[in-house]
Amino acid sequence: MSRNPSPDIEPSAAQTLTEEEIAAHAYHLWIEDGRPEGRAEHHWTTAERTLRALMAASSTRRLIDEIPLPGGQDRLLS
Repeated sequence: MSRNPSPDIEPSAAQTLTEEEIAAHAYHLWIEDGRPEGRAEHHWTTAERTLRALMAASSTRRLIDEIPLPGGQDRLLS
């Protein structure tokens, strides 16, 4: 099933998340939701937004971890 990314999601993020990953998560959401009919678009959109948010948070965390801290500290937060 080929789908376009949601219009409010950055195209650069669309290049790093595969349709297979979105489909697998959407399937998981559909199962959790009791396998309702007619909700495929909802599950797909929810899966896509969730995975993109997780990817963004992960990228941000990696960037924060790479920032050198004053005084040789390993991290700002424990």
